[in-house]
Amino acid sequence: MQIWKRLRPIFEQLPVSLHPQHQEFVNAYVSLATAHRAVCEKFGGNEGGSLRFEGGCAVETLDRFSASRRSLIDPHHPESPGCPVQF
Repeated sequence: MQIWKRLRPIFEQLPVSLHPQHQEFVNAYVSLATAHRAVCEKFGGNEGGSLRFEGGCAVETLDRFSASRRSLIDPHHPESPGCPVQF
């Protein structure tokens, strides 16, 4: 996360020639986050906490983490009002 925070200004100003590779990177992260959420949900993460954080709803926490991380690596991604996660 710290590296992504430091790289955010660079992601904001990537040259057009790197946009395809950047999009592949973003797509890989979205795929990872989607798979993590699916596994979590399969094992009850939509009903309670996770292995790491017992309180709250694990799936909702993952959704917030995903949106936050996505905003770091894809700062120009349009956000839809009312939807915390954009896949």
